[in-house]
Amino acid sequence: MNSEISDPNILVDGLVALYRSSPISATSVPFGKLFADSSEMNRTVAVKACQVLQVEDGRLPWLPPVSDLRERVAPAIRGVLKVCPLDSESSQIDM
Repeated sequence: MNSEISDPNILVDGLVALYRSSPISATSVPFGKLFADSSEMNRTVAVKACQVLQVEDGRLPWLPPVSDLRERVAPAIRGVLKVCPLDSESSQIDM
């Protein structure tokens, strides 16, 4: 998914904006594809976007809540954490 964009932060910002504009479609399509992808970078982008959305949840009343996102992506995030190597130095991705 990120073969044309080299900066992962742009992808994170794009996913956050997409979720804020259309939470239902963003939860099912882009997040689902990123978590299903074999690329570690794509899964990391999805996790970082979820993290941004969770941290900013409830700060502004017009932003959509992340409760639906949390329910849909929690199993995928658990799966990512299960396969992550325990050695954090060898698996760091600069973002």
